[in-house]
Amino acid sequence: MYNDLASFVSLTDMHVRPIYKFLSIASLVCIFLSGSAGSQTSPAARVVAPPVVLDAFVLKGSHVDRTARLTDIVRVVVCKTEYDTWKEGQPPAHGAPSLILFLEGNAMKGTSVTSPVPVDKSLKDDRLNAEGEACADSNQSVKTLETAAKAREADSKTATDKAANEKDSNIDQLKQDATKQAAVAVSAREQADAAWEAASALYSFDFYLDPALVAATDSKDAWTPVLRKPWVQEKLVISTGPTTGAWPSDIAISLKRLSFTFLAAWAVLFVVAIVVFIRFAISSDILRDAGTLPATAPAGSRKAFSLARTQMALWTLIVAASLAFIFMVTWNENTITNGVLVLIGISSGTTLLAAVADGTAPDPQPTQGFFTDLFTDGNGPTVHRYQMVLFTVILAIIFVVKVGVNLTMPEFDATLLGLMGISNGTYLGFKLQGK
Repeated sequence: MYNDLASFVSLTDMHVRPIYKFLSIASLVCIFLSGSAGSQTSPAARVVAPPVVLDAFVLKGSHVDRTARLTDIVRVVVCKTEYDTWKEGQPPAHGAPSLILFLEGNAMKGTSVTSPVPVDKSLKDDRLNAEGEACADSNQSVKTLETAAKAREADSKTATDKAANEKDSNIDQLKQDATKQAAVAVSAREQADAAWEAASALYSFDFYLDPALVAATDSKDAWTPVLRKPWVQEKLVISTGPTTGAWPSDIAISLKRLSFTFLAAWAVLFVVAIVVFIRFAISSDILRDAGTLPATAPAGSRKAFSLARTQMALWTLIVAASLAFIFMVTWNENTITNGVLVLIGISSGTTLLAAVADGTAPDPQPTQGFFTDLFTDGNGPTVHRYQMVLFTVILAIIFVVKVGVNLTMPEFDATLLGLMGISNGTYLGFKLQGK
């Protein structure tokens, strides 16, 4: 029986041992592969929290101002240690990515910086100083060194007190220990203070609010909503970060879209221009039909006002005012659109052809009043004049509203411009037919 049992064990061992051997090798291979995979994915899998935006300001000389406007450099502030930690956590192949400006969570295209700028600690601004202190106070390394420094200082005080109160023969040794403890305490305090000083440093990312971005094709869609309604003073949440998203921020900065000083100065000049034009319109024939009144006209009467010339004057004043207004807000002078050029061309062409028609016509009609002259000809009120006045007024209102809200001159499409052209053409056709 013993021989049978021994034979069974021997046989079992012979078959089981290769299985154990295979399993052991397989286990080692799995451990190796998992370790290799872990070593390959660990850098990419490292997630580092982004810095928190602490402040934003504009430096004007040595003065910190938290109201910005186009042509200013806005400085977005973060803790230096937070940024350094975040930068070290980025994939080595990419390095520190370029950052862009975010306003109200929207990426402002055309803004890009790659390197931070240390914030000057000599700036006399209580808010910046408090933010630097908060950066240091929240740093764990600083806390550890501060705790160690306080412990060494306590040890030094204990050793000094003990040496001062000891009267036995060990007094020399105790004084030596107290001196050593004091040196250790001084060194620990210096390390803690140096760490606090470094941790309280602030970085800023400086973004130039370039007026050219407002008109650039690839960035104006982001900037136009920010600048619209310039007469409303609003604060905008500001941040920075890579293109993948903004860093955490609850900081708001005032964006001064319109200088009311410039607006007042421009308004005065524009009112003067309008007053001068109105005086010309009253005292001269600048808005009246061409030709000479017949001898049968009542004494002291004037020629009738010209609808075409009045329309041309209206569009001239509206476009000039819009050009100046948009420039004051955006600092962009290239705001005339193709549609505006066509609109001015239609108006000018109508005035020119109407003058030609008046030059071949009999004597002009006496005026019956400004508004009556616009809607009537020699035979009374006409539909084509009413149509031309109505479409001109509607398009002028649309034009002014679009400029005031969107800070862009409207780009009238071909259909709307065609409508204006047909209306003016109908006016000219009836004018020529009447003559």
